[in-house]
Formats: sequence, structure tokens, C-alpha cells
Amino acid sequence: MTLQGRGGYVEAEALQRQLLENVAAIPGVVEVATVQREPLGDDVGGIRIRLPDQAENESHAAEMNVVSAGDFSLVEIPILRGRTFTQAEVTQTEVAQGGGSHPVIVSEATARNIWPGADPIGRTLRQGENTLRVVGVAADVQVLTIGHVPPYYVYFPGQGGLLFFKSRTDLAATMSSVRAAVRALDPGLVVNVLPLESTLGYWRGLSRTVTGIGAGLGILALLLAA
Repeated sequence: MTLQGRGGYVEAEALQRQLLENVAAIPGVVEVATVQREPLGDDVGGIRIRLPDQAENESHAAEMNVVSAGDFSLVEIPILRGRTFTQAEVTQTEVAQGGGSHPVIVSEATARNIWPGADPIGRTLRQGENTLRVVGVAADVQVLTIGHVPPYYVYFPGQGGLLFFKSRTDLAATMSSVRAAVRALDPGLVVNVLPLESTLGYWRGLSRTVTGIGAGLGILALLLAA
């Protein structure tokens, strides 16, 4: 994926890493993370997963997301067993299509449905030609629709196109600083900066999705320049 700015095409991964550092340095910002898909958003992504000894026609449909190391802490999704991703895994690992081994974190429901009564840490799944090695189990959350926990959900390490940040100061002032940080990086980039609550809309009035979404949490979406 590339982002178009005034200086031409810039590799999105490098730009996102730099932007992550710049936003983290803004006074008042206490946590930053990137994700591929926002909570309760319209963008969904599916994969097929199975145990190593199962045939492809025995695989399960699973939802997936790509997240950076700090995402679970920022939105307060507890890691129930194992660990979260390391920064090295986020930097080095890509969700490849042509085979390879990848660390993943699975939801509690996934672990319960695939390995009932057993510890999933260190076990592996297959996604096509890819081997998925479980390093952590995350608490179940209603990430797609209110009142529904996906039976199979897998998190991959990586840099997504959405940047979450949590601030202990006035969110409007922080958002202005974030826009300035983006302009300093590339004045030609087109961005949206908004409170995360605005993307959840009226769902927020029905139920909590995760415990950590508060007034000090924002989201930055990187878009292609016009």
C-alpha cells in the first residue's frame, strides 16, 4: 500500500512508523497504536483457519485484524494468556499469502472452540500455506456488531492504516497537534482526525464495546491524496 503526498509515493509502512513516533511525542499523548480495522466499522476481513492435521474443507471462517504492539493496551482488551506482540514482530512480520510462519493472538472464543480445555499458547493453526503460531489469547470483545462475539477471531502483528491515540489533555487541542504533525511529515497527505466515539455512532448508546474507549481517545485515518 502507498500513500500519495506532495513528494510522490511514499511507502505506507515507513510513513506510518514515522507518524506513530511523531504523534507519540505530542504533549499529552500517552498511548498510540495502529490497526487495520476499527471497532464496529464497516470494514471486515475474513480468513480460513484449521488445525495442521485438518483438511481445507474442515477449516473455519474467522475474522481478522492487523494491529501494532500497543493496540491491546490502548483500547484495554486484556491479554488473558501468553503475551502481546513485540515491536520486532510488528516491524518484521507481514501477513503473507505465499507461505511462512506468523505469530498471532487469538480471541478467547477461538481458543475455546479449537482447543477446548487445553492451553493454546505455542500451538499452531494453518491459513492456506501459512503457519500461525499462537503467542497470546485476548479477551472476547464485540468488535463487529453489538451483542455478538465472533466465534473465531485472529490478530496479526503489523501496521494498519488507522492510528489510534489516547490523550490526557483536551482532545480538540491534541487533534490539532496531530494534524500539524501530519502536515510536517508531508503537506500533501489527506487525513481525517476524529474522536473514536463518532465512528461508533449510535451503537455507543446501546452497549460498551471495549472498556477503554473514552473521551481522550481519537483515531487518525490515512487516505490517498486527491
